Amino acid sequence: MISMAQPFRKKLKYFFLYYFIKFVLAATRFFPRRWVLSFYAGLSGIAFHFLNKDANITRANLKLAFGEEMDDTQINDLAKKVWKNVGKSFADIARAFHFRKKEQLDPIFDVEGLEHLQKAYDQGKGVIGVACHMGPYELGATYVALSGFKTNVIATPVHDPRLDEMLVRSRTSRGLVNIPRGKDNIKIIKALKKGELLFILIDQDTKVDSVFVDFFGKKAKTPIGAALLAKRTGAKLLPIAVRRIENDKVRLIIRPEVPVADTGDDDLDLLKTTEALTRVHESIIREDVAQWIWMHERWKSRPPEEIRPDQA
Repeated sequence: MISMAQPFRKKLKYFFLYYFIKFVLAATRFFPRRWVLSFYAGLSGIAFHFLNKDANITRANLKLAFGEEMDDTQINDLAKKVWKNVGKSFADIARAFHFRKKEQLDPIFDVEGLEHLQKAYDQGKGVIGVACHMGPYELGATYVALSGFKTNVIATPVHDPRLDEMLVRSRTSRGLVNIPRGKDNIKIIKALKKGELLFILIDQDTKVDSVFVDFFGKKAKTPIGAALLAKRTGAKLLPIAVRRIENDKVRLIIRPEVPVADTGDDDLDLLKTTEALTRVHESIIREDVAQWIWMHERWKSRPPEEIRPDQA
């Protein structure tokens, strides 16, 4: 009985989620942006008080990173800001769901370092935009695609086929080529060999080939995919982030190329390159730490040297 009930509950959850998101996407088109941002920031602030598990993860991660410089009250206040910023980011991504022209993003967008992307792109060897989950991060890929750069994104498929199809269709309509994570490596290599731009996120602890590098003073399991692709194809690595600035404008930040390490040891090269990319991400996040997704269990996995025999 339980085994039959669980799939039913999952189907029911995705059924309501699908139509809720469709409603949200439609509703955001009929109200001023400032209203939409305010509404979803408020909604996320309310959710913070009810979703205890995720709120506790947020506080715990912030304490790991800033516990020596902030007390519990400051940590909790910062955690609330994190959740409100996630609400704003969701609102901006939802509003842009139906955008088809760069001019629709221009009023809210500010770009820093576009010359780094242009220089790397013009070399024709392919560019890997190494992004992080900061601000309305998906808008970064949308903006450069609508600006004329041939842009591919590696995205994790969502569990509900209808919802996944809706997301892929939206990305495609905005000029993005959607590549499901782990399912079409040949397509990724071909895109880079043709000199195209590939967006990839590396700031989460996931079940992919990874190394442990410093992130806010603690070792964090970090995917090596970007470094590996650059080493194999000769593509340029550019750290990229999106953050909210004054007056709720959105800034796309493109930092200079991070060269692939060349020590003669492939494993060490991947470690050093991933380490360098993560350092750049951390420096950007530190400009406004409330805009990164601290509810992700970033330090869930531990390096072997930290695991006690009784935990193995």
